[in-house]
Amino acid sequence: MQGHLVKSLVQMDDPEHRDHRALTAEWFLPKNLAKLDSRLSGLTERAIKQMQDFGGECDFASDIAMQYPLYVILAILGLPEGDYPRMLKLTQELFGAEDEEFKRDENALLSLMQTVADFVAYFDGITAERKATPTDDLASVIANGIINGEPIGHKEQLGYYIIAATAGHDTTSNAMAGGLQARSEE
Repeated sequence: MQGHLVKSLVQMDDPEHRDHRALTAEWFLPKNLAKLDSRLSGLTERAIKQMQDFGGECDFASDIAMQYPLYVILAILGLPEGDYPRMLKLTQELFGAEDEEFKRDENALLSLMQTVADFVAYFDGITAERKATPTDDLASVIANGIINGEPIGHKEQLGYYIIAATAGHDTTSNAMAGGLQARSEE
């Protein structure tokens, strides 16, 4: 793992994986997630209003489904809403490193490395902010995480942020769009 910029949960075996997962397990309990109810309701209302504003016709996949799950994940992390477009772009580049529409460079590996480096720079800034001024969000839990009595390692911390910021976005947005398409074909 020496040559990697990040080390995420998917690259860990037990007991390391279990120990790192435990860092955020309590944060995902219903009592803590309930703190986000009004924020998530606001995002849902905004998505519904967007659909209404389209006047009955929109590209649901790109106009709604691509945005909404990422916004929910980023709200959980506690990232500033002004950063959401940047996170969407980075997520698309991460998952679409070989896609003509999203890649930065003809060399897919170089493109992927550039994207990961941008994630690292962004989340290093978030870490500094949350260490200086912790808030009641998942980013603060990760920034100030202690695992087995030691601060979480830098590569593991970055991996945690990236997997949290991107996890479920691609699959959830595709499931939303596919579900609506399947429903419309009934």
